Amino acid sequence: MDRVISRDSLACSKESFGAWGQVNARLLRYVSPYIQGRVLDAGCARGGYVKALLARYSQVYGCDLFYWSEWKIIESGRFCRANVVNLPFADGSFDTVLSFNVLEHIQPVEHALRELWRICCGHLILSVPNCQRFPEMEWAGLSFYHWVDRSHAHFFQAQDLEKTLVEAGFDVELLEPYGAVRPEILLLRSLGVPMIVARGMAWVLQKVSWRVHYAPLLLAVARVS
Repeated sequence: MDRVISRDSLACSKESFGAWGQVNARLLRYVSPYIQGRVLDAGCARGGYVKALLARYSQVYGCDLFYWSEWKIIESGRFCRANVVNLPFADGSFDTVLSFNVLEHIQPVEHALRELWRICCGHLILSVPNCQRFPEMEWAGLSFYHWVDRSHAHFFQAQDLEKTLVEAGFDVELLEPYGAVRPEILLLRSLGVPMIVARGMAWVLQKVSWRVHYAPLLLAVARVS
């Protein structure tokens, strides 16, 4: 029997998920070539991605473990409460399934991926926190916040995520670190550089080709095999 994830098992409340559902417009543009047809955002939170995609697609839906009042503002019938390990949709219902920063919360993750594979007949597009360890960050006394997030049940590195997706029946087409951490800002601010200047300098330094990039996310695009 599939395990039902309760609020208690997440070790936190809905109110603590304040940032969930905020749209990363750059990420959405990046994955847009893979989005088509009938779309589901599994773990949609406030529904921001559903709202953003409705500007281009007519059949966009969302589901989440919690009910969010923001759903009423977007459009009736677009959302439902559902657990990603037991989704109320028929096999192959969606051409594209999005699931941004969801899998790391689910135990067992295999059940969630089995359900996403079942309802998807095209591409699964997902992100999880990047849990690669960077010795430089450890020496600096720094860590990604997601290492200490009490709601996380999994800590994926790239090879772990690829293996998990393949075992669930997906063909992985894209798997790469995504996003940028700018430790230069800390250094520049510690030297008294104003924030607006520090941000600008950090942006320039991000463009240096030989620079090591510390990406907070892993982005994957996989097709149902």
